[in-house]
Amino acid sequence: MVVFAANFCNAQARGPLDSANSPGSIVQPWPEYQPKVPQEATNWGVGVRGVQLLLYPTNTVIDGGSSITVLAVIRNTSTNSIQVIEKDAERDFDLSLTNVAGKVYHLTPHKAGRNLPMEIVGGAHLAMNIPVAFRSDVEPGEYTLRATRLFFVKSERFTLESNLLKVQVK
Repeated sequence: MVVFAANFCNAQARGPLDSANSPGSIVQPWPEYQPKVPQEATNWGVGVRGVQLLLYPTNTVIDGGSSITVLAVIRNTSTNSIQVIEKDAERDFDLSLTNVAGKVYHLTPHKAGRNLPMEIVGGAHLAMNIPVAFRSDVEPGEYTLRATRLFFVKSERFTLESNLLKVQVK
């Protein structure tokens, strides 16, 4: 079942095009390139300063060593603009699997990359698809998948936590 249309959120600069390369510029997402959020995706994570994070997977039964796509949506219900730092779809979120015994597998790499500040204005959302590879060393069983992501209000840093997804690795 395919529920997402785009692989990555494109963005546009605020102001002249040449400002996109200046250190102080902020870009905003192009809404027409964001994946569509399915209506049944309503299980949002706990809000922080009016901002919430939602994960919605393409499927919840995964073969070890395979990949799925997870839709991640940041919703800003506050009146303040927030900023996120965009690297790429696989490194913007810390995705982890935890089994009932407490063993944790981190699914996203921690590498250096581009750092593009993106603004999400009050009342808007940012949706993007995250390709997630389940390494072959992930033991079969029942897991909880969750994501965290940093965001900023002015210069103050906050951490969002997603809803918890139950997944099965075979």
